[in-house]
Amino acid sequence: HVKKFIATHYVMEASNSAWNQQQSFYAAGNKDEGNPYDSKNSLTEEEKANTEKQTIRGKYLSVVIAKNLSMDINQFNKYNPGFDAKLSAQGEYDLLLPADKMQQFLANKYQILNECVNSILGDEPLPPAKTTYPKAGRKKSP
Repeated sequence: HVKKFIATHYVMEASNSAWNQQQSFYAAGNKDEGNPYDSKNSLTEEEKANTEKQTIRGKYLSVVIAKNLSMDINQFNKYNPGFDAKLSAQGEYDLLLPADKMQQFLANKYQILNECVNSILGDEPLPPAKTTYPKAGRKKSP
């Protein structure tokens, strides 16, 4: 029982426990952002009429998509509120973009995904994916 008590004490009472960090977060005057699943996009009727939807799966990042589509990140977030949180939690997301930007996204989808993954991995470019085979040698006849 002593080990369990010590472990419980460490988790509940330690200055670096998650509970104490959360309390200090709120004590500093920070506000909770709320449930990211409750966020709805606030598009006008004209913007809604000019949008296309595409379900995407993968490790996409909103800033990389916005950069590749030459969109302002605030405009991207207006069309896709809570993009990063929802995509990482659910594994898929219904991406909304203006029609011209959606065509650009679909044309460069794999390059954007590759850049997103490289960004997650630490901005180190991956080596080219190619298979190297040994040179064919001639068989000697007996």
